[in-house]
Amino acid sequence: MERFLLKYEFPFFQGARADCEPAIHNHGREETNPMLFVIHAVDKADGMPIRAKFYRAHRVHLDQAERYNVDVVTAGTLVADDGETPAGSVFVIDAKDRATVDAFVRSDPYHVNKVWETVQIHGYNKKRGTPIASQRS
Repeated sequence: MERFLLKYEFPFFQGARADCEPAIHNHGREETNPMLFVIHAVDKADGMPIRAKFYRAHRVHLDQAERYNVDVVTAGTLVADDGETPAGSVFVIDAKDRATVDAFVRSDPYHVNKVWETVQIHGYNKKRGTPIASQRS
């Protein structure tokens, strides 16, 4: 049985960033915060052969993210305790809204070909690290 979770409600963020509120960053100049989303996808237990088969298509999908009006801030493979065996995927995506992220995830070859057992999407309120200049504001 396929379990595909999409978390459409996150009460902690409700209304907090609906319009990407302006913020003050480096050098006192005003910028707009990007709307960031974290995608956390866990592979099916027996998904390695399918993951390998669609790896290149998945990479092309990420490289062509702008076609879906999103930017991939970072993306990588989750690994098992051995440090090598793929166990899933994690992405940080810059997008104008949740619906855009949903469309991007649903079109990913790993989703289409059922590599992932579960997928969770969360809004992300970045607090630390290098500033991110949104392309989607």
